[in-house]
Parts: sequence; structure tokens; C-alpha cells
Amino acid sequence: MPDKPNILVLVVDCLRADKVFGAGRGCKTPFLDAWRARGVSFTQCISTATTTTPSIAAQLTGQFPAFNGVRSHSGYKLNPSTTPLAQYLKDAGYRTLARVTGPISPEVGLDRGFDDYRWRKRRDYAFGLWGEQLLDELRGLGGKAPWFLFLHLFELHKPRQILPQFNRAEFGVNFYERSLSSLDGTLGKIIETAGPDAVVFLTGDHGEKLLPSAFRDHIYELSRPIRKPLRKLIGKLSRNPVSDAFYETGHGFHVYDELARVPLVVVGPALPVNTTVQQQVRHVDIAPTVLEIAGASPASLSMNGRSLLPLVRGEEAEDRLAYCEAVGAALPNAKSWLVGIRSPQYKYCYRPFADRPFEELYDLRADPSEQTNLAPGQPQLCAEWKAKLQTLSQEFEAQPILQGQKMTEAEQQILEERLKDLGYIE
Repeated sequence: MPDKPNILVLVVDCLRADKVFGAGRGCKTPFLDAWRARGVSFTQCISTATTTTPSIAAQLTGQFPAFNGVRSHSGYKLNPSTTPLAQYLKDAGYRTLARVTGPISPEVGLDRGFDDYRWRKRRDYAFGLWGEQLLDELRGLGGKAPWFLFLHLFELHKPRQILPQFNRAEFGVNFYERSLSSLDGTLGKIIETAGPDAVVFLTGDHGEKLLPSAFRDHIYELSRPIRKPLRKLIGKLSRNPVSDAFYETGHGFHVYDELARVPLVVVGPALPVNTTVQQQVRHVDIAPTVLEIAGASPASLSMNGRSLLPLVRGEEAEDRLAYCEAVGAALPNAKSWLVGIRSPQYKYCYRPFADRPFEELYDLRADPSEQTNLAPGQPQLCAEWKAKLQTLSQEFEAQPILQGQKMTEAEQQILEERLKDLGYIE
């Protein structure tokens, strides 16, 4: 591997781990299946949040939301004390670029450290003209190494994009699977154009709760005009304005595995091939891994994450406890916010601002679909995991918990217009 290899971090919005690694998936992804065999697959990677902006912030800083200050799509932006990944790489001589969409616009502050940070409208999909321009841009980077590109794709996000030839049952049982089948070839073009010497990280920002069939997808989309006002009315009449029951699909409303477990695949020169790492890892581990690969790790890193390379080299065997939260746009009432901790066996979460204590505890080995809440009968075990959660979320005990920088009124207004366009707010 070159001393300073080109690095591509490719994030596919809403990409679930079980749709990349799962045996029972209905989607057809021949490129991804073959490409994974060329590198390292982390099958137990946990997102730091189940909404886009705080998840991306964790990836680009190596910090949990309480440290980097980004806990939702709007309101606060990146903490001025946080040094993001792009800045470390820029200081090490990298040309740093980002091509993003959705809610991660420059107003959030995640553009810090990038030489070239471009936000595009959600309708600029990789299938069309924008995608061709991206490939041309990648080809043009060849003589300007080393470069770091952070690329965020939106095709799996609602409204899901499906090329006509893939909108058939043979490519998936629902719109999500068909959309991923449709995207597979485009991912191949992007990754191959990045070049054989590039190190490529592929992950999702979070997962997605799905309906079981394309027929139900159709009914769900047709009923949107009815569901929204009905949800508002019920919310006004309810003590708790936001109930999980009204968010039966999508993401952001909980920390269940279908929302929090994402794929992570790393392929590049000098990395082992056809390798699977079973230990649990986290999104906050991506930034320190990129820095080690780039040979750009400073002596002291203010990151919650740790490089994944010791796991790849077999120098580390333990799972890493994962912090995850559901905070913000999908749960505008803070009483419904969730914070959680996950190990390979247990997941514990609770609502820190609820009027009454509400805890959830799941044995993931015995109950992988998280159907049985053990918390009512396991108060001692809940207390133990709550203590671990609080320690993990504040693991830099020598430092105060950092608060994000409040957005200006103008920044907030710009972002809210973009969130309305995306359908996040009305």
C-alpha cells in the first residue's frame, strides 16, 4: 500500500447490514458480493445514531454525539473544539473532497477541513447526469493523489429509486430490495473508477425498517396524505405526542438492530482478502482507521473510536461496546428520545427525558428480532447496563461533555427549507 493511498468513504443512506451480508435477502447484488471477497467485511458494525446527520458526524469525527455536538439534523452544528477527520488528512497533505446530499448540508459544519464540499439536491441521483459527472471527476483525480473523498448516496432513501428493469420480483420482494439491486451496478462503476490503489470503505449511515412486500409499499405510499393529518390529530389528543406506533417504517424512531446495524466493508492494497471480522465494531472506529491507513494519526487523538486494523491483524479479539441513540427529527418530542448500548448479547436502552422510567433490554442471541423486553423482570441487569451506558457515553471523563455550536438564525432557516424539501419536516 502506498504511504498515502487514495481513500474513498462511500456511505449509502439507509443501507442495512442484512441486505449486504444476509443469507435470506431477495436483492441481487453481484458486484457487491464479488467485491466483498476482495477485502474485509465487518458484519457487526453499529451506527452511532439512527438518523443521518449525527451518524455522519460520528463517522467524520470519531466521536459520539455528546462530544461532537451534532445530535440532530438542525439546531446545533459541529463543536468548534472538535477536529474532524478531513482536517487531520488535509494537514497530512491530502486533497479532501465531499459529495453529499440529504440533511448534511454545510450549515451543520461538517464541511470543516474539506477543500471542496458540495451539497446537491436529492434529485441528483447517481443513476443520472450527476452520476456521470461524478465518474468523470473521479477519473480526473488520478494525477492529484493523495485524495480523500467522502461520498454520500441517497438512492435507497424514500422515495426509493429503482431503474425500470429492476422493478420486478426477481430483484427483491419490496421496493427497498429492488432499489439496492438497481444500485449495485452503479456502486461498481464508482468503486472501480476510484482505481485499484484506492482504499474503499463502504457503509450505511443507518438501517431502515421495511414493509414485507412491494404491494404494501404501494399502499403505504398512497396512504401518506391520510396518515400525516391522522398522526397529528392523535398526537394532539395523546399525552405523548409521538408514539413509535406511528413510525412503522423508516428510521430514527428507535435503536433496534434493523435501524442500527449497518454493513462495513474495507477493500484496498495490503488489506487481507476474503476476510470476515465477527467482532462488534462502531461507526466511530472509521475515522481513526482512515488515519492509520493514511499514515496521518497524530500523537493524541480526541476520538471515542479506535482503529480497526488491530482486529484485522488479529492483535485484538474483544468486541467493542457500541453506543447508539435515536434523537431528533423522527422524535421531535424529547420525551421519546432513546439512548442505548449494545454488546453481541445484550442491548439496553431507555428514554432519559420521559415522565416515567421506561427501559428496554433484549437478549440478542436468544431474541435477535428484539420481540421480548426483559427489562421488567431484570432490574439488576438493567442497572448494570445503564451504568455501562453512562460510562461509555462519557468515556473521556477528564473532559467536560462538549456542546455543539448553536446555528445562526440564517443557517437554521436555510437548513429547514432543505429539510422540508426532503420531507423531514412539514
